[in-house]
Amino acid sequence: MTIPVFVNDRRVEVLAGLSIRDALRQADAAWLDALDSGRARVTDGRGIALDPADRAGPGSIIRIAISAQRGSGDRGVTRDLLARLPKAELHVHLDGSLRPETMIALAQDTGVSLPTIDPVALRRHMIVDNAANLEQFLTRFDLTIPLLQTPDAIERVAYEMVEDAAEDNVRHLEVRYCPRLSTKRGLTLDQVIEAEQRGLERGARTFGISTGIINCSLRHYPPEVSIQIAEHSVRMRSHGVVAFDLAGGEAGRMPGVHATAFDIAVAGGLASRFTPVRRPVPSRSPRRSSAATRCGSVTEPDCGRIRSSSGWWRSAESRSR
Repeated sequence: MTIPVFVNDRRVEVLAGLSIRDALRQADAAWLDALDSGRARVTDGRGIALDPADRAGPGSIIRIAISAQRGSGDRGVTRDLLARLPKAELHVHLDGSLRPETMIALAQDTGVSLPTIDPVALRRHMIVDNAANLEQFLTRFDLTIPLLQTPDAIERVAYEMVEDAAEDNVRHLEVRYCPRLSTKRGLTLDQVIEAEQRGLERGARTFGISTGIINCSLRHYPPEVSIQIAEHSVRMRSHGVVAFDLAGGEAGRMPGVHATAFDIAVAGGLASRFTPVRRPVPSRSPRRSSAATRCGSVTEPDCGRIRSSSGWWRSAESRSR
């Protein structure tokens, strides 16, 4: 006879009489590895420590918390462990996640010129490892945005993003994009979001992960354009839009001028995010930061704790798979 137990976000059917260790092994062997190496602890749903040797009862709630700190005698976090752990991807750009092969195919369909049509060389070209600033980094998007001007292209890229995320054992994926960037050849904002949603939903059904859309405005847009995108994002909540964000080059562009757009997004039930880099934040502070490169001087309390480095240039945005 089997009984249900709940390990983190998973319902697992285990044989009656098996231990908590057995339930962890069945849920995900990586969790058991982390426990055995001293990098994880097991509690019940209230946070009270459990003995892994104890029997798992029907309906047991088992929480496993994994630390990135090295335990005594273990090898720390390895690529293999990271690959096997379930993950949430909350900062990945639609226009920064095209596979090289897809870029080449879309370019041939639309007549867009690429620096090369060799997938290996194109992948290497799209990886930015020598940018002096964010503006230099963002120039790679000049190659991808022209390829995202049809519903079929947007849907294809969104679907492939879910497929690639599933291969990385991502369980929840939120995709950032400014839909206005895909209106250069006549698409409406509605058509852009609908195509993105079709791709994400098809991928979610195929690969069994959840997805969401984060609509972005860009810092160099006039405030009224940000307001339009925020209002549209609220209207499109039923099409998978979960948050409103502000992106683009930061130099000389204060985010506070877009505060009304954040107000509209929050009032409409969306999460609000932005990417802070040495700039005062809007008076309506975002609920979470979407990225940071140098956040030590930002006055918003949650952002002040963020510390990251130029390694961000080689983050998910520069992946082309």
